[in-house]
Amino acid sequence: MDSPLCINTTTHPAMQAVEWFASCGFACPAHYNPADFFADVVAIDHRSPAAEEASKARVALLVERFNQQQRQRQQREAEQVSRRACAQTRTW
Repeated sequence: MDSPLCINTTTHPAMQAVEWFASCGFACPAHYNPADFFADVVAIDHRSPAAEEASKARVALLVERFNQQQRQRQQREAEQVSRRACAQTRTW
C-alpha cells in the first residue's frame, strides 16, 4: 500500500479526495460513488494497447501531481521550521 494514490484516498476525508481528483482534471460526477470513481480513474485498462497506454498516462499524471504536492508541503514545513528557529535565536 505504498502507492501515493492509496495514501491520498485513504488518509484524507472523502470530500478532500473528490476535490483533489477534480483539481487533477478528474471530476467525480454528481450522485456517483466517489470510491467507484477513484477505482475507475486509477485502474489500468488492458482491453487494448491504446487504452492501456492512456490509462497508464492518466495514473502517471496523478502520481506526479501527488508527488508535486508532497514536495510543496514539505518545502512549506521546512520554511516554517526555519522561521521558528530564527525567531527562537532572536529571543536569546
